[in-house]
Amino acid sequence: MIVAERWNEINDNQVTNMIAEIDKLATTYQQDFDRNFDRHQILGTEMWRNSPSVQHIETFSGQADFLVNWLETRVEWLDDYFDQLIEEPLDLEPENPTTVSLRSHVQDMGGRIGFKLV
Repeated sequence: MIVAERWNEINDNQVTNMIAEIDKLATTYQQDFDRNFDRHQILGTEMWRNSPSVQHIETFSGQADFLVNWLETRVEWLDDYFDQLIEEPLDLEPENPTTVSLRSHVQDMGGRIGFKLV
């Protein structure tokens, strides 16, 4: 499966490097982050865009640790998922084939591109 092969290619170095880069940036800019969160008292508070699982974390280093842990857990899940796909490929030939027609509409939305099925 092409997606699984590509995942294995990038996971071997790029994903690992990404996690290391998060740790490096969190350490390098620790004082800057501390000043930011001293000025803007938002850590540990409920905010509409934050998941409930991170709202209780009251330090920036705790937030960075949460992100790294989440990424590592997600990478582990993806590894297992793609390994399983390689071992047991999906049967993509339907027993009762049907025809599905899709139309799409692409729209410029002020510098962003919107895409929707119509």
